[in-house]
Order: sequence, then C-alpha cells, then structure tokens
Amino acid sequence: MFPIVFKNGIRIISRDGVEFTIIDAGYSEVALRFPYLDDTLTTLKGFTIKHSNRSGIICLGSSPFILENTIMENTYNGIYCEGGSLLIKNNKFKRNNYPDIWLGYEAYAIIDSNEFDSSISNSVIFR
Repeated sequence: MFPIVFKNGIRIISRDGVEFTIIDAGYSEVALRFPYLDDTLTTLKGFTIKHSNRSGIICLGSSPFILENTIMENTYNGIYCEGGSLLIKNNKFKRNNYPDIWLGYEAYAIIDSNEFDSSISNSVIFR
C-alpha cells in the first residue's frame, strides 16, 4: 500500500482536517512520494502523515504544494527532497528523528509559517 505515489496535477485535500485524516505508514519505508512531476498544481493539504521508517514525504524533481499538514514521528525526515521547487506552508512538524525538512541536490523551497516541535536534529537542512 505504501508509498502512495502522486501523479501530475493530483490535488489531495482533506475535507475533515489533520485530526481526522491520517496517513499512518505503519513503518513502511515512505508514506508519500512525489516522483519527477512536471506540473505545479500537485497539492497535499490537511493530512497527518506519520510512522514512516524513512521519510514521511519524498519529493524527487517535483514541485508540489504541501500545505496545512501535520508531519510527525517519522524515523528520518518529515520531508526529503532532491530537485524541484516546493511550497511548504502552514505545516506542523513533530518528533521526527532527523531534520524535519531536508533539501538537497538542486531542491528549492518556499518554507513559510510552519511550526517545528521537538525534532531530534535541526529543523531544516539545505545541502
């Protein structure tokens, strides 16, 4: 079942919000993956993403909007990204074991109005 793989132009928006719309990866490697998408409309909004054995969200060469989510209790990063240009806005990051957001290898992001709580390491790493 995991990871859930996004396609171009997909908008997944919770009707009931983070308290009721939970993606629990059950310690699978990754919960959500955005692989090499070439659009700027792909959106994830209003979910709790938790319990990945690696990163909650992996973006590879993609530019999604990641809005108003709670990303928590993942073994590594909350969001790991290589390439692409993301909007990461109004999310809550809780108890991820490595940086909440890891951006590397030509990844760019607007990181705005997020809340970082109790990560083991730095909240954002740029490589």
